[in-house]
Amino acid sequence: MQTAEKINLKDKFVTAYDRFAEIYKSNNAFVNEQRAKAIQRFAALGLPTKRNEEYKYANVDTLLRTDFELDYNPDSRLDKETVDSLFVTGLDAHKIVLVNGVYSDELSDTIAEEGITVCSLTDAFEKYPVTVEKHFTNYTTGETDGFSALNMAFAHHGVYIHVAAKTVAAKPIWVLNIGKAKNNTLLQSRNLIVVERFAQAELVSFFASIEGENTTLSNTVSEVYVGHNANLKHYRIQNGNTNAAQVLTSEVFVEANANYITNNITLSGGWVRNNLNISLNGAAGHAELYGLYLPVGKQLVDNHTLVDHRAPNCTSNELYKGIVDDEGTAIFNGKVFVRKDAQKTNAYQSNKNILLTDTATVNTKPQLEIYADDVKCSHGSSTGSLDTEAMFYLRSRGIDETNAKALLMYAFANDIINHIEIAPLREYVDSIISQRFINY
Repeated sequence: MQTAEKINLKDKFVTAYDRFAEIYKSNNAFVNEQRAKAIQRFAALGLPTKRNEEYKYANVDTLLRTDFELDYNPDSRLDKETVDSLFVTGLDAHKIVLVNGVYSDELSDTIAEEGITVCSLTDAFEKYPVTVEKHFTNYTTGETDGFSALNMAFAHHGVYIHVAAKTVAAKPIWVLNIGKAKNNTLLQSRNLIVVERFAQAELVSFFASIEGENTTLSNTVSEVYVGHNANLKHYRIQNGNTNAAQVLTSEVFVEANANYITNNITLSGGWVRNNLNISLNGAAGHAELYGLYLPVGKQLVDNHTLVDHRAPNCTSNELYKGIVDDEGTAIFNGKVFVRKDAQKTNAYQSNKNILLTDTATVNTKPQLEIYADDVKCSHGSSTGSLDTEAMFYLRSRGIDETNAKALLMYAFANDIINHIEIAPLREYVDSIISQRFINY
């Protein structure tokens, strides 16, 4: 029965494509061609099941029993007061708003800073065809993932961000993604972020959802290009409601001597899948990956990362931590891939988890696949309960059990929080997490 339901869902989306392609045919022939290829891949792949090795622990079968409607022209109206309430107090940033994946000119800032271009992805197809054809679909093709192929087939809404060569952004770019669908809806957006050579920028991707009785599934794909000697710091904050499901895929391409630093904080969300794939394509490229996830109730957070070392003298450092409560589920699958020509690679990966109850679950799988012989690579994983000796020490100093647990959890999470270099954003995340720990 489950299989039949999935086949019907796949067929529904394939059937919807013809109508979409007719209504939203682009003047950019390259875009139309890529969409057509993608729907063929999706028709062959379908949506993932638990039989797919990459989704075996994610309970995707249960999620896809919902009869999602694919809304390729969703309602993007939202009052300014609601939007303003979701911004971080004291953060001076260029504010970009997407409602149900749709770029909102009305709610977004007009950016006058020289060297920075921001517009809807649809506008970019028409206005910046050279850049689009150089980067769009070059870093993700959806060859093996049905969600990614589906996103490419319906690529229309989303944001285009371009930071010109040698530009140093004066302040962060804040992209606020808000989901507010009324029905059981699949929402899709696609983002293209290009940071040219010797440029520097900070990007905050914030995901929130407005409470409702229905389930929304947001399928978001971001392609990120970091040019030669460029630097990009990318913060992703997820704070959805318990009816919100999300597949967030980031495909990052890092050139020689460039740096990409990312920090993914999953505060809340009913069903969350994060795919982060980083290709270190040029010599001496560098990537840092930090992550923190806090599933409670029956929430599920699934983090899949890949760091692909393609060139010599590249370095990567990855640290993901999770605190799992109630009947929550956390999954971590991190892979470091070192190709034959990637000599002098230095890669470190670690995943650490705390289980607060006997009913909480963690599945962790750190991986190394190495084809070069002159490398320094290590990985590790640990899962357990709160340190009993540390608890005893705190209790013996007069700290009650509740506050002792809160202190230990905060100290555990602080390794990740401290890597948020934008002070108001760090304080915002810190306050939410601290309050949650106190209430455990």
